[in-house]
Amino acid sequence: MRIELNDLAAFLLEAKRRTYAGLDDDATVTAALLDGSKQLEHQASPYAYRDIYFGMGFFVGQETVSKDGQGAIDVIAITHVIDFE
Repeated sequence: MRIELNDLAAFLLEAKRRTYAGLDDDATVTAALLDGSKQLEHQASPYAYRDIYFGMGFFVGQETVSKDGQGAIDVIAITHVIDFE
């Protein structure tokens, strides 16, 4: 599988804009793959983006990008949001 980095970067930026966590919009999948998780998806052929996460202030999640149904990028994150007030 050949991936053009500029195309992938443009797709990933668009996907992140359209699936920002907490929007509860059309990108939110109502039947997430994992019980108790939130799942967001965006597709623009040949790429597909999926973000699955648990929690909000402290959360764990996985973001994947595939091209033509084959995995291209996989990121796993554990994050804690700090309130500076």
